[in-house]
Amino acid sequence: QATCFPEPTVISSANSIGPTSFSERYTYVSTRDYTAFLSMSKALEFRENLGGQQAIYEYVNGLAMDAKQYLIDLWNVTAMAPDGMEDYMINIGLPKGIPDAEVGKALHDWLLDKHNMYMLVLYNKESEVFFTRLSAQVYLDLTDFVSLGE
Repeated sequence: QATCFPEPTVISSANSIGPTSFSERYTYVSTRDYTAFLSMSKALEFRENLGGQQAIYEYVNGLAMDAKQYLIDLWNVTAMAPDGMEDYMINIGLPKGIPDAEVGKALHDWLLDKHNMYMLVLYNKESEVFFTRLSAQVYLDLTDFVSLGE
C-alpha cells in the first residue's frame, strides 16, 4: 500500500519525507530521540545536589509514610496496602460519602480546577471503597498533603 493513514504523530529523523514502507513508518519508538541522553548528566548532577540516591529515597519514602499516616488519621480511613509494599506512592481510602464514580470525578475536577491539585479517585470493586493513589516527590513536603487533606 503506497499511502497509509493516519500518519504517526512522531516527528523524527526516522520518518523521511518521501514514501516508505508500512513497517518503516511505524517502527520508530523514540529511541533515536537524543534529548534524554543530552540531559542525563544534569539530571544526575541534580540528584547529587539533593544528597544522592539514599538521601532522596529516605526523604521521599519518609514523606510518603508521614503523609499516609496524616491522611489516614484525618479522614479516619484505612490504608489499601501495608507500609512495606509502598515506597514513594501511597494508596489510602477516601472518606465515606462518595456514592459513585460521578461524585469521585467531580471531586477530582474540583481539586484540579479550584486548588491546582491532581488526585486520582479510584474505586476498588472488591472492597467497594473509593481510594486515591498519591505520590511523594522531592519537590513536595508534608504541607502539600495537609492542604489536600483539608
